[in-house]
Amino acid sequence: SRSLAKDWKSGKFDEAFYDKMTLKLDELAEFAVSLEERVNEVYEANEDRMSFWASTPSLWPSHGWITSNFGYRLSPWGDGVKMHKGIDIASPYGSAILAPSEGTVIFAGHKGGYGNAIILDHGYGITTLYGHASELFVKEGERVNRGSKIAAVGNTGSSTGPHLHYEVHVDGIPTDPMKYIFQ
Repeated sequence: SRSLAKDWKSGKFDEAFYDKMTLKLDELAEFAVSLEERVNEVYEANEDRMSFWASTPSLWPSHGWITSNFGYRLSPWGDGVKMHKGIDIASPYGSAILAPSEGTVIFAGHKGGYGNAIILDHGYGITTLYGHASELFVKEGERVNRGSKIAAVGNTGSSTGPHLHYEVHVDGIPTDPMKYIFQ
């Protein structure tokens, strides 16, 4: 404040001056603690956001072309209109299936009509499923990185030819995978 500056310039260093300085230093210390807490909050929020984006399945899981989209479709088995809970990506037999983001393998094995399948848990309620694989390269409990080769395209289970059946579930609900694929 101005009076402190005047006292300083005039050379008045009495007890009142020291009391004022102590009070100002205490206020500054409180402000510094408050500022540090806020910076830590922002840092933690940013780390959480970065972790969320790292967990978002944004990478194409296999090279190829989409032969069936998410949503209702005529069943290839002739039993009417059925909900297709993922997308089908046609690709040559044995082509790489990649983890679209980091995650943990929570299933790796045979899964009914999906044939050889993998399910990854990406955190934040997001899981992905990869069906009809010819080979599985990961085991349950294994941690995978974005872009890791987890399986090979195949024709196992209820399949009409070599392709990857790919699903994204959010809080257990099938969601259109195309909403997440950016790269």
